[in-house]
Amino acid sequence: MARKHEMDNIGAIELSIGTMVVIVLAMAMLIMGLVLVNKIFSGATQSVDTINDNVRAQINGLFSNNNQKVAILLPGNSVSIPKGQSFGIAFGVRDTTQGSTAQDNFHYDIEHASIASTCQGANGISEANALSYIYLAKSGDFSLSPGDTYNQIFKIQPPSNAPLCEIAYNLVVRKDGAAGPVYDTQQFFVKITA
Repeated sequence: MARKHEMDNIGAIELSIGTMVVIVLAMAMLIMGLVLVNKIFSGATQSVDTINDNVRAQINGLFSNNNQKVAILLPGNSVSIPKGQSFGIAFGVRDTTQGSTAQDNFHYDIEHASIASTCQGANGISEANALSYIYLAKSGDFSLSPGDTYNQIFKIQPPSNAPLCEIAYNLVVRKDGAAGPVYDTQQFFVKITA
């Protein structure tokens, strides 16, 4: 009888050890899954500092159809930038001209579109302030052959005393230079955070 009671204890210990192993393995897989999901979703919102083959491939992947002319490398065309921090945004322009092999001249500008109404006023952001946050590659000229893509990075840095706000900007691309007709426009949003 004592031997049967001893066997029951051993069986109970084995069962509890097995349960503990399953729980530890499940927790490890849960943590690894959360880390993977975090990397997937945070990787797309990282600042771009240089245009390398990976960035070019990501931009080219954004040209989802043959008629798309401009693509911005931002998920949902939106980004949150902490005050005082610099953030690089990559974009691409594709020449979709058909029936020609001649190069076309293009010009791009980053323009202010709108500022959230809660950010305007005496202590808010003016249009000039919103444009001054873009400090690198605010505009530029380039030439493309039909079917080719131009890639560029511009940088935004809200000052450390900027109010918490959301600003809409337009990336305006013109064909035939700065005075030419609008080729395409893409809007993106910058949310200034603490």
